[in-house]
Amino acid sequence: MYTPDTFREDQLPLMHDLMRQYSFALLATADDNVPTVTHLPVFLLAGEGEYGTLYAHLAKANPQWKHFENQTESLVVFQGPHAYISPNWYADNPSVPTWNYAAVHAYGVPHILEQGDLLQLLQKLTTVYEQDFESPWSVDSLPEPYLKKMLKSIVRIQDGDHAPGWKMENEPESFRKRHNTCR
Repeated sequence: MYTPDTFREDQLPLMHDLMRQYSFALLATADDNVPTVTHLPVFLLAGEGEYGTLYAHLAKANPQWKHFENQTESLVVFQGPHAYISPNWYADNPSVPTWNYAAVHAYGVPHILEQGDLLQLLQKLTTVYEQDFESPWSVDSLPEPYLKKMLKSIVRIQDGDHAPGWKMENEPESFRKRHNTCR
């Protein structure tokens, strides 16, 4: 990701916050020079590895999981808030439009994991996403035969020790407040 020094952020806790808040990410891989992208929820365990470890799962019907057998690097993109910036908002003219945004790109080599801990991963994911509901749903509420069938149709992946990069293209706080752009 092209990141001018002005917009670079190197504080890992800030990157992890964005990754947690915008955890529906884009997983990009390539096989035989053909790019493949899947949008999926990604679970970050910040305390695992130097930069943290990402966990996710794909449907077995999605052929992208087979790319992981090649042990090649992948990219996981976490897209944060974004907003259009009009040249009319600048005091200095001429100006051109731009776009304010925050994004984290995490690079790493994904691995297919044993299915044994898949249920635990799904329980963690649903706990995170169900926590704000009055009556949270639980994986444990599924009938066992149905749960076993569903677990067989999922591939669990780990993207360990990913190296994140952050870009926060944004104007000064006073500009954002005045024009209600990216926060």
